[in-house]
Formats: sequence, C-alpha cells, structure tokens
Amino acid sequence: MTTSSLLNQPEGSIFRSIYGSTPKLTTTNYHEWCAAIKLMLQAEDALNITLGSEELPCAGRAAAMSDYRKRSGIAAAMLSSSCTNGVKHYISQMTNPMEIWLEPLTETNSANTGIGHVTLKRQFNTLKPENNDIHTSYISKLLSLCKQLLNTERPITDDDLIDKILSTLPPHYDSVVDLITHKTQGVELTIDYVLDTLKNWSVVNPTSRNKTIITINEDAAVIDDSTMETDLKPAQ
Repeated sequence: MTTSSLLNQPEGSIFRSIYGSTPKLTTTNYHEWCAAIKLMLQAEDALNITLGSEELPCAGRAAAMSDYRKRSGIAAAMLSSSCTNGVKHYISQMTNPMEIWLEPLTETNSANTGIGHVTLKRQFNTLKPENNDIHTSYISKLLSLCKQLLNTERPITDDDLIDKILSTLPPHYDSVVDLITHKTQGVELTIDYVLDTLKNWSVVNPTSRNKTIITINEDAAVIDDSTMETDLKPAQ
C-alpha cells in the first residue's frame, strides 16, 4: 500500500509499527492485511511462531524459552492490534498467535466465501470513475479488488481488468484507448502496458482544453493542469 493510500484511511483504521503501516484487518481486506502483517512479524522474528513452524524449546533451555515467549507475545499483540473492533471479537481472550492466525482471522477472508466473493465481484463490475478521477481513486480501487480476489477459485483476470479500464474511461480518453487497442493488434495486451501507457501520455480535456499529465505512482496519481494543449502526444 502506498503512503498516499494510507493517508486516505481514517486514523483509527491504520495499524502502525516501526516496520511500516497497514490498514487494520476487516472482513474484506484479508489478503492486503495478510501480506503486510507477515512482513512485520518476520521483522520481529515471530512469523515462524505464528505459522506454527517454530516450536516451544525443550524444558531446561531457560534462555531459549524466554526468548520464544517474548516473540510469541509480540506476535499476539501485533495480530490483535492490527484488527478492527469488528474483527477482535473473533480473538477475544486468545493469547496464542497460532490460534489467532489459523482459525478466527482466516474466517474474515470474505473473498473465499460465496457471499463475500459475489460482493467483491459486484463492486468490481459496478465501479466507475467519478469526476474524471481515474488513478487516484478509480484504478487503485480496481487493483485493490483484484488483489482481494487473487487467491480465490475465481480471481479477476488481467483481461477482465483491462476490459474494465478501457471500457469505462471517460470520452476524452478515446485517443489513448485507440492507441492501446490498435498498437497491440496481434500482440498480447498486458495490464502493465495499459497502465504504463496511461502513465506516460497526455490527454486533452475537451472542456477546459487543458492538458492533463497523468502519472501513476503505484496506485496513486499526480495531475498537472498547468499547460494548455490541443493535441495528444507523449508526456515529456
């Protein structure tokens, strides 16, 4: 998740540690949360404990046992603190990070439930750009939905994502759409090519006649309307 995306989140919905920040776990963002919290647990040398691949040291190894319990406590605290209040009831009274990880939290992975998958897919199908805000909000939301459905039985394919983007761009993107579709005839069209093309090209705003330079920084965008232009050409 980019810094700009985190800034758009309510303060209470963000979990912060010395290793980074991530939106807290809800019923719809399991994959995004999982990837981020794994890295944080790994940085604390507590991931293997959480996943159950590191066992409690044998009796008699006091120093090793003390270190294990310390890291286990850190893992449990990080997992609990990185959940929203709506999820914490799953882990109430639990102190074992393996229990917290394996059972209640995986149940929040709504993308793998029938209702959750349909809900996320419907959000993807009905989402449209608002006020010509293509990258800052629209594409980042599409990418987030794709990420949540990535490891399910019915993920959104790159072709689905490309069709969605190209078919919902505002009319003043017609020149870019033509460029993308004609340039790739007979060649496999990739999502990287589509996003890179949108990143590096200027689009004429038919209302203001201003050139809008679109720059994607991962999920975010920077818009520059300072120059006037009446044609379509690569951004300098």
